[in-house]
Amino acid sequence: MQLFIEMTGAIRADKMLLMVEDENTPQTLLGQNICSAMQQQSISIKDISGALGVSFEMARRYTLGLARPRSAKLEKLATLLKTTPAALEYGQPPAVTFVTRSAPITSTQGHETGEPEYSPEAIAKWLAQQDRSAMAEFLVSLASELKKETH
Repeated sequence: MQLFIEMTGAIRADKMLLMVEDENTPQTLLGQNICSAMQQQSISIKDISGALGVSFEMARRYTLGLARPRSAKLEKLATLLKTTPAALEYGQPPAVTFVTRSAPITSTQGHETGEPEYSPEAIAKWLAQQDRSAMAEFLVSLASELKKETH
């Protein structure tokens, strides 16, 4: 097999980047997230190309994960796709699941009076012994209470 490249004009061979793409080329997380957001927002590669001021080929390479947009273009891309640059690069954080607990978030250990201990240390110790859903419930409740105090 021979490869023949005919160059016309003033193209510098030392500035060319040759890359072979095939069906086994892995897509990066960034590329997957861009494609997913494009699908959700009904955005095409042509739309990305126009909004970012890049060629169709460069926009296509972003979606395949073969090229990474610089930070300014990544921000424009995130705005176009109605998301954040972090979500494009790392994915969306998992949703918080709320669980109803029958036991209050208190600790009576170490108290001789039998009164529940509400110190930050006791609550932190209790939370460390619980599952993630209890911690998420506590943090949401705390944020809600703090928000009430500021209004």
